[in-house]
Amino acid sequence: MSGSDTIEFIRRGIQRAPLVTLSLSLTLLSFSVVLYSSPDSVQLTQQVMERWGNTYLRVAQGELWRLFTYAFIHATPSHLAFNLIGILILGTRVERLVGHLGLLSLFL
Repeated sequence: MSGSDTIEFIRRGIQRAPLVTLSLSLTLLSFSVVLYSSPDSVQLTQQVMERWGNTYLRVAQGELWRLFTYAFIHATPSHLAFNLIGILILGTRVERLVGHLGLLSLFL
């Protein structure tokens, strides 16, 4: 596959499944931010998960943003990779079947 074929393949994928593309992008971005905030270890600790993830006590105290961010936090690179593959394979099919709003409602 040439460079222009690859770009065209990516462009078509984004057009067909924009919500999946956004989800993949946000997941990679959030993993990068978490790794940057804790450069000591690739294997993320419970402390990092509590800092970025959904801890019920903090949500109850008003940190409602955690209801959104927990879905994008991954403990290890392999956890991230398997979830990205799953979103890519299943997410694109589901988005085509139920539409953008249908997939968004499933994510939330």
